[in-house]
Amino acid sequence: MHPDRSFRDWVQSVAESSEFVTLMDGDDRLLHVNHAQAGAEDYAGRSVYDFVEPEYHEDLRRAVTGARSTGFPQQFDSWATGENGGRAHYSNWVMGLQGAGREDLVVFIATDITRQGQMQAELEMSETTLRSLVENSPDSILIADRERRIEFVNRLEFGFDG
Repeated sequence: MHPDRSFRDWVQSVAESSEFVTLMDGDDRLLHVNHAQAGAEDYAGRSVYDFVEPEYHEDLRRAVTGARSTGFPQQFDSWATGENGGRAHYSNWVMGLQGAGREDLVVFIATDITRQGQMQAELEMSETTLRSLVENSPDSILIADRERRIEFVNRLEFGFDG
């Protein structure tokens, strides 16, 4: 397969991805971005560090170096400006493109996980509320498994707390 053909196939395969997918050269310059952010339409040839907040530069540098030297995907989290202009939490992966004919190429994939974090916080709040209700219930609540082993009891009879 012609090298340009495989690049075109790669571009087509990530074009509709919801993730922010970037192809970078050996100098960490952007060759392709599947979703240019507003105001970043002139990304080609610019350093990836222009688009990553300075507090995460070292994490990105470690990930890129690790991906190139080990061949294994590297992960780090960061905060950045999201598609709607607000702060967004991203899970980032950096992977080398082994066998692409250019061993210096890496793919940088950023997935917006802001909503997952919000859902986790809501779940923890719900769990805290439920735990408080059960532990402070005036009634005894006991949970046993199929072998009748007690797994949970909110209080013991005769006025002792569990």
